[in-house]
Amino acid sequence: MELAAMLFVVGSLAVWALLSFGVGKIAARKGRNFAGWFIFSLVISPFLAVFLVLLLGESTAKAVRDSAQAREVVKVRCPECGGTTKEEADFCPDCGLQFSS
Repeated sequence: MELAAMLFVVGSLAVWALLSFGVGKIAARKGRNFAGWFIFSLVISPFLAVFLVLLLGESTAKAVRDSAQAREVVKVRCPECGGTTKEEADFCPDCGLQFSS
């Protein structure tokens, strides 16, 4: 009987830790600290922590990083001199070659 109770406790702790790991992964995808949310979830509750991390949404740093990636300029290589310029450029700034529209 004691072995069954011990297995139940160990299994429950394993499930708790696994759920807390999931909370940490969700937090990391939203640009938040994995370790902090994992520990917070272990101490408080994975169920409460997942609710909070979903309620908070993405971190400001992740939102800024994502918007900066979206604004990246597409560059093309000049067939004449090999220089690079913006995709929408009409001519090469290095050699002056007129690009066809």
